[in-house]
Amino acid sequence: MIFSVGKEIDRTICKGKETLFVSGWQPKEEILARALNQKINYIHFTDFNPVLGKQFNLWEKLIKDLLKVKDLVVTLEFEPKYCRDIIEMKFNEKENFVPIICFCIPDAEKFNINSSFKITDKWFAGSNEGMWTAPLTNLFKKSYLNSWHKYMGRTEIL
Repeated sequence: MIFSVGKEIDRTICKGKETLFVSGWQPKEEILARALNQKINYIHFTDFNPVLGKQFNLWEKLIKDLLKVKDLVVTLEFEPKYCRDIIEMKFNEKENFVPIICFCIPDAEKFNINSSFKITDKWFAGSNEGMWTAPLTNLFKKSYLNSWHKYMGRTEIL
């Protein structure tokens, strides 16, 4: 599905809001037309991969243009390797931008109780004031889990 509509389930400021989900880069006019037709002010992008097809400029222009639209909130899921790019594109300077940094950890619940999650930097004493570490058990609370079936309740729109 390229375009779908449903309730936002991720724990962001948009949770529970009727949202237009967009898979990958799509033309701004198509996104806005669908959002207006569905009377939706929340757009959530998945599958951000600007390296594929060298689309950094296209993505940057698209997101910046959407962030200029009054009452529109834009969520973007991306991998940690794109954090610097997101900062350099200055999306974070807009209050209507919602970044979701996605970490792919297969079989995450199989790690033992001693496992921890650590956010570091590109180099020692880099841009962060330090490193954040937390036990994985802090993240793996059932109240934080969105089971896969919750993501299946979206309606495709053409």
